[in-house]
Amino acid sequence: MLVFTGSSRDKLAHLVMNSRMPFYGSQVTPFPLLDRNFTDEFTKSVNRALAAGNRFEPAAVYQAFMMARSKIRRG
Repeated sequence: MLVFTGSSRDKLAHLVMNSRMPFYGSQVTPFPLLDRNFTDEFTKSVNRALAAGNRFEPAAVYQAFMMARSKIRRG
């Protein structure tokens, strides 16, 4: 089993659908998108290493994550 991640599904599809490509015939399984649960757990993890007055707010981290994700999708 191989696991690839990335933002270009078209390029990944090309690797498995073109008979001249190395992974021809392989199956592509989409992973679920990361959500608020992910950013909340990530924020808790990071905040444990930071001083009490220097921690991130979970809502702000989620908002930044969503902004970055929308920019990636638009290219």
